[in-house]
Amino acid sequence: MLLFANTPLRANAYRLLKTRWSNTLDHTNVHKEYPRPQLEREHWINLNGEWHYEVTSLTQKPDNFANKVLVPFPIESLLSGAGKGEKVRISPKQKLWYRRRFRLEQQDFDTLLLHFGGVDWETEVWVNSQYVGKHQGGHDAFYFDIAPFLNPTNDSGNSEQEILISVWDPSNKGPQPRGKQINRPGNIYYTPVTGIWQTVWLEPLSSTYIKKVNIESDIDAKTVTVSIDTESPLSGDEIEIKALKDNLVLASGKTSDGLIKLALPHDEVTLWSPDTPQLYQLHISINRNDKKIDSATSYFALRRIEKKKDSKCINRLFLNGQAVFQMGLLDQGWWPDGLYTAPSDEALKYDIEMTKAMGFNMIRKHVKVEPARWYFHCDKIGILVWQDMPTGDRSILPRQKDIKRSGESAAIFHRELEAMIGQLAFFQCIVCWVPFNEGWGQFNTNEVLQKVKKLDPSRLVDGPSGWVDRGQGDMHDYHIYGRRLFVGEREQNRALVIGELGGFGYRLKEHMAVTNSWSYNNSKSPEHLYQRYSALFEDQLIPLLKEGLAAAVYTQTTDIESEINGLLTYDREVCKVPVDKINAVHQKVYAEFNLCTSGQTNG
Repeated sequence: MLLFANTPLRANAYRLLKTRWSNTLDHTNVHKEYPRPQLEREHWINLNGEWHYEVTSLTQKPDNFANKVLVPFPIESLLSGAGKGEKVRISPKQKLWYRRRFRLEQQDFDTLLLHFGGVDWETEVWVNSQYVGKHQGGHDAFYFDIAPFLNPTNDSGNSEQEILISVWDPSNKGPQPRGKQINRPGNIYYTPVTGIWQTVWLEPLSSTYIKKVNIESDIDAKTVTVSIDTESPLSGDEIEIKALKDNLVLASGKTSDGLIKLALPHDEVTLWSPDTPQLYQLHISINRNDKKIDSATSYFALRRIEKKKDSKCINRLFLNGQAVFQMGLLDQGWWPDGLYTAPSDEALKYDIEMTKAMGFNMIRKHVKVEPARWYFHCDKIGILVWQDMPTGDRSILPRQKDIKRSGESAAIFHRELEAMIGQLAFFQCIVCWVPFNEGWGQFNTNEVLQKVKKLDPSRLVDGPSGWVDRGQGDMHDYHIYGRRLFVGEREQNRALVIGELGGFGYRLKEHMAVTNSWSYNNSKSPEHLYQRYSALFEDQLIPLLKEGLAAAVYTQTTDIESEINGLLTYDREVCKVPVDKINAVHQKVYAEFNLCTSGQTNG
């Protein structure tokens, strides 16, 4: 994308644009689904809903909280209710404060974790006027144990509690990972979001509890290795793990050190793929002296992703030992009513379902990290994911040297990169990490690529996506707009992919949130858009398959603000080309790829 944050942008007039899901939003039960499907417990308290907020200078604290906001929607969004129909903006010279008072019924717990799915960017927390802690990072989940700060229970068996939160977000004035957020949105850059944008919730636990589950599968041996990270275990504690399929126990075992390998019956194993997204359940418990201290459920899948040569010695991307052409949509995850936050879990799932219905088998999640439930839906629905690292700091042009980050900027990048991989590695839909996009924030390129591979050797590493290639990573990734598709010469150790292409625009004024529009190439009608789309794939992309093209990503899933090159409109009401026609184009690509990799071609 040949645009930068300092590109002059035309002033845009905004109008209220809703999705169908906002019409059925229950303000008393917002995003009611369990927010951490990779480790689920029976008891939790959802703190989403109406909070109070104030905006102050960086050095002030609010005297009162007269304004209301609907959490978890960003303060700038329509669904937050904060602006009462008008745009709300928080500047880097301001702090956003939240307050939530609630009644906590007496419960038998030693630990009470206050969870935040995502808050952009620097968060500080007080409970009952006592300072709890601080977190930096806009895309990773975090929590604090607030049990030591709680007010005592009254005679009625409950207690009044108060949570106070301050948030500071420098947006594009700072070096932190922020993706497409910019203070002057337009073209390929969008409205900045500040503060809470994912579910806030409480989790009552004992002093010993399951913190995290890591899973590694071996598709040849049909085994799954489960690693359990436990908080404050005692000598003699025993962890029991059961692997199930449709409530039938396939394997079980016990461990005292948190590590166990389970062998599954070979005839019961179905490998995970977009065609067969088989998930298996895990039941985990910590037992002490025959008493259950903690229990949770999780899940796993068996699959293997790799880059290797086909029968013609061409590097391809293999899933479970089979060459698979990965054809994806560039998905940025923005909403006209919720901005960074989908209006509901059904809405979050809808984009994935539509992507698969159109015949794509992959999504490139572009410079944004989604809530855990998005990746759970991808696991369950069956779609591959390339996960971008959100971008930040300065940019370079093609053929320029890497930027030199400050020590602070580099430390922030590495911390948030490690957090992203650490939290998302659980989800088997993710098959590729994308540390850099088009020179945005690109520094120490090969060092970072090597680090990502070391952090997660089980997945591919794109190196980087578009523009400034430094010769490493599992793929050489091209971005091609406005000219004929091509790939370079085949490489000994890397596959050839086109990480962005297309971007054909079509303007539907009644489904836009802004007056101005922008795309790489405008289309005159839906039929014209389809003709260009089919020609791009059939006349240009298919001939590249025999040259070694292993994957391609079309720009993009939806329109976003002034950008109109989505296959879906911003409100998700219109698919600009009939789904079956898009799917038919893709089936031709898959068929030709299968012929190429089996040693035959049609041409």
